[in-house]
Amino acid sequence: MFFANLSWLLLLPLAIVFAFMLSFLWSGWLIKTYEYEITNKNVYFRGGILLKKQSIVPFFKITNLPNTQAVLDQILGITTIGVQTAGTGGVALAEITFEGITNPDEVTELLKMQIEKSRKSSVRTGSE
Repeated sequence: MFFANLSWLLLLPLAIVFAFMLSFLWSGWLIKTYEYEITNKNVYFRGGILLKKQSIVPFFKITNLPNTQAVLDQILGITTIGVQTAGTGGVALAEITFEGITNPDEVTELLKMQIEKSRKSSVRTGSE
């Protein structure tokens, strides 16, 4: 009788593995919906499954481009690049994150170039 009540312990590892696999599949499906676009004035993001999100960040508002790598990211050779502005209420949150980037230096340099061009253009025209 004691062991009959413990039968759920046998199912616990199976449930954990199933939950991990489900979250892994969901994350992969979610990332496939992500669309990024870098133009001469803005960075665009669109994506989502149940909750669709669209973000537009003008280059002249970008204040920081943090690159982060978790342990698994380092093993896989990928990086997350954030696009931050000053308008996040004092909390360092990225408005847009580029996930799974295999060439972070190239993407960061492209963004920095566009930011610099945007700032030079706004100084010449006197507007932001």
